[in-house]
Amino acid sequence: MRHRQIEAFRAVMAARTFTEAARMMHISQPSVSRLISDLEAGLPFRLFERQNGRVRPTPEAVLLHQETERSYESLERVFAFARDLGSFQKTQLSIAAMPALCLDILPVAAAQFHENHPDAALTIQARSSKQVVQWIMTEQCELGISAPPFDVKGVKIEMVVTCSAVCAMSAQHPLTAKKVITPSDLRDYRLIALSDSTITHHIEKIMQNEGLSNAPIITTSLSIVACRMAELNLGVSLLDPFTASYLRSGKLVFRPFYPDVSFIIGVISPMGRTKSRGQLEMLSILEQSLRSLPFAARIE
Repeated sequence: MRHRQIEAFRAVMAARTFTEAARMMHISQPSVSRLISDLEAGLPFRLFERQNGRVRPTPEAVLLHQETERSYESLERVFAFARDLGSFQKTQLSIAAMPALCLDILPVAAAQFHENHPDAALTIQARSSKQVVQWIMTEQCELGISAPPFDVKGVKIEMVVTCSAVCAMSAQHPLTAKKVITPSDLRDYRLIALSDSTITHHIEKIMQNEGLSNAPIITTSLSIVACRMAELNLGVSLLDPFTASYLRSGKLVFRPFYPDVSFIIGVISPMGRTKSRGQLEMLSILEQSLRSLPFAARIE
């Protein structure tokens, strides 16, 4: 059986004349007759009885037609599914990111993505950088945003974003009088440090090199918690600018720090996996969002 023969069979079953079936298929009546004859030649039974210019299907033809219609219904579902994929109705995109990026950058990107494709399903998980990289390696999510190290086997680096850490303090803190904070300025103040953070490691090294012994008294794993404690005047925190840009208010003041302490994040995806249209569009939206940040960021 050839697909064209089945099309002719379905047309004759619907029209009950070869002439009308030919019109439906936009071919000649002899072509329809030949397709049906060729189809019958490969079957152990006849499909139609000819009577006064019309055709009557045999019982076998009725049963065959029922089966072909079931097959075509399944094929139509496949076509419908493909159309939905093309319009993002079946798109499912999962993203895992470190908490600082889940405060503002990702929600803004998600809003833009949803505006373009309201029927797409989007999942955003806040995880530690180690978990983000692990999820990408095991393909538990399609995109990830993490701090280094992310140059590991099974991970493709889509873009690397480098920016400068900032100092967060209460609006009533004495250091708000300064335009730039230096290590010596922190000598007499409590430091609210981020545990297991490259920023904290950098500031500790800088303080040691400057001969300053301002060991962190308060530590937390979340920059938003550090900001809240700084807002309550418990100390000064050096943290990522992503959290700072989200928490701009009259209660908190942010100042640049010198010497520069770089904060690096990577947008990553599973290595060797072809990207979906949803992934490609989200990557584009993320890049645009990162480039429009209120602080200087270098994107590679």
